[in-house]
Amino acid sequence: MAGKVVKRAFKYRFYPTAVQAEQLARTFGCTRYVYNRALAERTRSGARPLRVTRRDAEDLVLMTAVRADQEREVLAAATAMVDALLHSDDGALVRKVVAAAFPWVSYLSTDEVAGFVDELIASLRAGSSLDNPAPPARTIETCRHTAEVYADPELARILSTPSEGDVA
Repeated sequence: MAGKVVKRAFKYRFYPTAVQAEQLARTFGCTRYVYNRALAERTRSGARPLRVTRRDAEDLVLMTAVRADQEREVLAAATAMVDALLHSDDGALVRKVVAAAFPWVSYLSTDEVAGFVDELIASLRAGSSLDNPAPPARTIETCRHTAEVYADPELARILSTPSEGDVA
């Protein structure tokens, strides 16, 4: 039974006295009031998104529509700026900016860094046009994993050694 999770639940019923019931009602009312006021204030102010942690599913992030529009606008502007920078004739500046933004590229070859930059710009454009951050996130994650392999000589050796069943 290794790895199997057993979940149990218990239900309890209690019968409060009239005084206890009044205290519980007052406590729950105060709690609900404070929570709703805090949530309304956060929503009104456009504060950072609220993470809702769920036990049996992926967490949710709640934000206002205005905040979501702002984040899309910032992503589009950043994409345009990076695109303009990368299409400039100053290759040294491009390499410097990429190395500052992604320090792990130091483990990649010059050709791999150039490929990463090209793929990143393409995925930023695609993601921005679709309002979807997944394409550039996947590009960054994939290249970062490659750098992690190169950064660990033992891991690089293991992964580059042919294993049984490999077809030549």
